[in-house]
Amino acid sequence: NRKSLTFHTNGKYIIARTNASLEQHGIPMSVETLDAENGSVITGRVTLSRDRKIMTSQEERAEFVAKHNRLPKSGENHRNIRMTDEQVTEYIPELFKKAGLNADVFKISDSPLNYQAMSKRKKNFKTMDISFVATVTDIEAFEQAWFNGIGQVKTYGFGMIRAVIA
Repeated sequence: NRKSLTFHTNGKYIIARTNASLEQHGIPMSVETLDAENGSVITGRVTLSRDRKIMTSQEERAEFVAKHNRLPKSGENHRNIRMTDEQVTEYIPELFKKAGLNADVFKISDSPLNYQAMSKRKKNFKTMDISFVATVTDIEAFEQAWFNGIGQVKTYGFGMIRAVIA
């Protein structure tokens, strides 16, 4: 079950990931494909946020109810943590598995990019680059991850996989 994942580049950067034709829009781009199937080994990079939203525990919810005499609202039902390298090392295999990949080898490095979200809270995101070698285990899940990205805060451009067949 081989897939040809289409993307459009300007020679240096991926501009769009779509199977649609973009030639009629007058933007100079070349069409490239990443041909993959279950068992394909890919190498690549992905930029992710070190910040992760996690659900509060039942104990924390019980404490909240006791203190405020009401159930937590949706925004009060989780908290953000900044992952340590050890937590990232546990998180990456889980994340890649959801994306149809087995992370054979990966290396974490701090990204020089820093983002400040455009919101009332003015939350800053600490970013990290993940260099990896991975095996495609579920081509359908990988196709979704290729087009949509992986991880949290994809709204800000995180999680787009940049990969080639090894």
